[in-house]
Amino acid sequence: MTEILKNMIHYLGQIYNFPIYESAIVMAAVAFLYFFGCAFVTGLKRKITRYVMISGLLFSFYVSQVIGVTLLNRTITEEARYDLNMIDVYRIAFSGNSVFMTQLIGNVIMFIPFGILVPICYQRIRGLFKIILVSFLASLFIETTQLYTHTGLFELVDLLNNTLGGVIGYFIYKIFYFIYKSIK
Repeated sequence: MTEILKNMIHYLGQIYNFPIYESAIVMAAVAFLYFFGCAFVTGLKRKITRYVMISGLLFSFYVSQVIGVTLLNRTITEEARYDLNMIDVYRIAFSGNSVFMTQLIGNVIMFIPFGILVPICYQRIRGLFKIILVSFLASLFIETTQLYTHTGLFELVDLLNNTLGGVIGYFIYKIFYFIYKSIK
């Protein structure tokens, strides 16, 4: 377990090696689109309250960090790379390879905030099936972008782990929502 924690700290140091200004541009673009949607788009319109502002800014920051980690931080390779074998990745990770285990855990953890923030920011995307679908599609977008820009490895195992992270985040959201409603 200590090996995994050491790897996680080392891994975080490596993945947060992207220019802050690029992340800020992504955050500004996502925030603009979110607040534009809240103000003008039918089906997304919401009154801009303090709650909507804070949740929208948190979501924008989160998206900018995920894009920074998964796309901006990568070096471009000569060819597109992919790994469609999920079973070997899990077998290697669970046989004691702490690097593979760290990557598996990291992909789950990365999408937990997604599962929490999406239902907060988008009231129409509540429900387990919707979160599974949206988490999968967001992960597919990242993996496909990595494949076509040659900035990463398209991995089926990442699709599964990111989706699992989104579902875990959604359950955390539901627990806190239930507590909030019980108190109120």
